[in-house]
Amino acid sequence: MKGITPVIAIILLLLITVAMVGFALVWFQRFVSATGSQTEQNLQTQLDQQSKLISIVNINNAGGAKSIVSVKDIGTRNIALTEIAIFVDSSRADVDSVAGCTDAGGTRVTTIATGATIDCTLDTLCSSGSRLKITAPGNFDETICP
Repeated sequence: MKGITPVIAIILLLLITVAMVGFALVWFQRFVSATGSQTEQNLQTQLDQQSKLISIVNINNAGGAKSIVSVKDIGTRNIALTEIAIFVDSSRADVDSVAGCTDAGGTRVTTIATGATIDCTLDTLCSSGSRLKITAPGNFDETICP
């Protein structure tokens, strides 16, 4: 009988070890899976943002108290107007609520299509020497107002 007790003890220790290794393996697989999918989602979001690029094409101050800024989408994705911000000398300049932004045909738009240029009427004047800056998810462009 004395020889059976060490055998049972070894078997119990092996079973406990196998159970702990199995638990650790399942936990590690779930952790890696969750981290991998979150990393993939974050990478996709960053790639999406980096493909939304803008460029200032022209500034027209002929309207008097308001400036018209021509903005072109030079990226590979459409950009919603809510994703861009316009600044004149570091102060936020909003798009005029009446005139808004229009495409080449004069139709009011809410997005800038890839490769398209739109004209946005600002609620302020970009006076001569002022710095105009437009930010998009992937970049920004700035210039000096004429």
